[in-house]
Amino acid sequence: VLNENGYQRYERVKLAEPKEFDVQLFNGQQLRKLPQWEKPMEMYSPAERAEEILFKSKAVIELGGADMFYDKQADVIMLPEMEQFANPEQFYAEALHQLAHWTGAENRLNRPMGGNADQLSNLREELTTNLASLFLSKELNLPYELNYHDAYVPGWAALLKDEPGELFKAAEKAQKIVDLLLGFEKQIEQKQEAGEEEGRDIEPGANGVQNAAAEVDTPKVNPEKLMKGEVIPH
Repeated sequence: VLNENGYQRYERVKLAEPKEFDVQLFNGQQLRKLPQWEKPMEMYSPAERAEEILFKSKAVIELGGADMFYDKQADVIMLPEMEQFANPEQFYAEALHQLAHWTGAENRLNRPMGGNADQLSNLREELTTNLASLFLSKELNLPYELNYHDAYVPGWAALLKDEPGELFKAAEKAQKIVDLLLGFEKQIEQKQEAGEEEGRDIEPGANGVQNAAAEVDTPKVNPEKLMKGEVIPH
């Protein structure tokens, strides 16, 4: 907490003693008249789902060269051509990682993103976006590899040794990123249910910049509130 001078101080709070409860649990096969759950068939491939998220995000993506990064000043994602990756899934996995950085802009989730001048904020941002990439890869069935991010591992280890709670803070921020990005896909599903059809290919603009569906309104996502009919992945 902050004291009257605005400096941080710690308060020791006594928590209630834990209590023991007995709870009866049943396997679904032990219950009568309960149909067996079957995972619904995926309508789209992981690459197609990732492409839709990129398309609906309205993020500006510039292809070419060998660098992969999000330019905060220009609000542009830089990526190599898809042919430079082993397969489309790896291209989309990296594109979504950069899109996770894109969410940190002031007009989106407004995270301190650091940079070369602020190594600590940069460590925190990379920890957050890598967790978000891990969550997204699990949800979309895309590959996840540290790749060039493995250089951050010693820094992350030192950070978490000094501040163990940072892992929980990073996971919370990562979940907000995932909620925002999957919210774009939720918009797609809602329009499909309404019988609307839209073009799904990302076409380069005249200036070589890919502008993902600038005419589509950004959905308003509230990660603190569930939407009617929303399915919670677990």
